[in-house]
Amino acid sequence: WYSLKKRIIFYTKGVYFSVNSALFCKSFSFNTFSFVQYKYTDNNRGTRTNYLAYLIKGHARFRIENETVTMTEGDILFIPEGCRYRSYWYGDPKIEFISLGFRCLPNFQNLNYPLQILPRDEKAAEVMREIAAHKSLDAAVIGRFYTLVGKLLPRMSHRAVTSQRALVDK
Repeated sequence: WYSLKKRIIFYTKGVYFSVNSALFCKSFSFNTFSFVQYKYTDNNRGTRTNYLAYLIKGHARFRIENETVTMTEGDILFIPEGCRYRSYWYGDPKIEFISLGFRCLPNFQNLNYPLQILPRDEKAAEVMREIAAHKSLDAAVIGRFYTLVGKLLPRMSHRAVTSQRALVDK
């Protein structure tokens, strides 16, 4: 991506698009959530953005088609934009997690990253805690976030997007 006259140009999923700087800044949602004992989420319509989540307390199960992914304390989870799933969150007594939502995933090789638990990485977890602790979004936080994404992407499982798969995803 690059900036041209206060517009940011992205290339993702084989398509170029542009947004103004204000809209780009609004494409992030960095939060810490807390629930008591149990939380159910139905995302059968698909997520509107990509997410990285770090589970601080509790555990969770994600049901995607015929697969179940289990998340435990200390895990980092990637959820791709458009992913349809159901999640079940359990705490004793509390569920707490960091959610870093973002629209632009640097994907220059046009790879498909499924929902997945990432390899344990305490440095990545610490960066996620630092990002979530910021009360306002600025260039330094966005830069720190994309540095984190750049370190995590090479370790994520993926598959190439075929023309048939691209049609299914649309």
